[in-house]
Amino acid sequence: NASFKYFSDAGLTQLINSPYTNTNSGSLLVYVQVSSVGFCPTVGTLNIKIKVPTKSSTLLDKYYICYGDTVIVDAGTENVKFDWSDGTQTANGVHSFTQAGNYSVTLTNAEGCSYVHSFVISDENQPKISQINQTNDQIEVIASGGSGNYMYSFDGGYSWQNSNIYANPTAPEYTIQVRSVLANGGYCLGPKKSIYSVTMSNVIT
Repeated sequence: NASFKYFSDAGLTQLINSPYTNTNSGSLLVYVQVSSVGFCPTVGTLNIKIKVPTKSSTLLDKYYICYGDTVIVDAGTENVKFDWSDGTQTANGVHSFTQAGNYSVTLTNAEGCSYVHSFVISDENQPKISQINQTNDQIEVIASGGSGNYMYSFDGGYSWQNSNIYANPTAPEYTIQVRSVLANGGYCLGPKKSIYSVTMSNVIT
């Protein structure tokens, strides 16, 4: 039985230990010393072509989405093929998303070497309507999530107010929406919720 030792230099002084991990692309010349009982040792060479993935310089681990928005994820120009976890394949590395969730993209470079990048599109900046309290005199909205700096709309986002109470409701239906005021001065919208206003008359005489 023959035994093999691997070296990175022709003088056989720099032993390559097993297992060996290489992270550099290009060619690697390895010197192999082959020994067998009854035979003189001999040396051969291996010219190994090493392929490594090309990491994107633009991808993030987390993105944020507000209600009604579209998030554009740019995977950069370092690779030539992009397979997204929603089944889409793009050639330019740009893909849009309209829903929060966990996603990934498989990036393949010109040498056919691939790697997977996972990312999250989070709706944590969106305020949520957690409770609505209705009486004949008012509609009260309880919100949660987002930045906590809320504004309220009772007409589907056409007008806004700081108060979470709408007094003297008379319309048969209201579309309620809450938005958070962001640190940069912008807004993050939450999902809409429609309610019906029912007036309860006192019929006891």
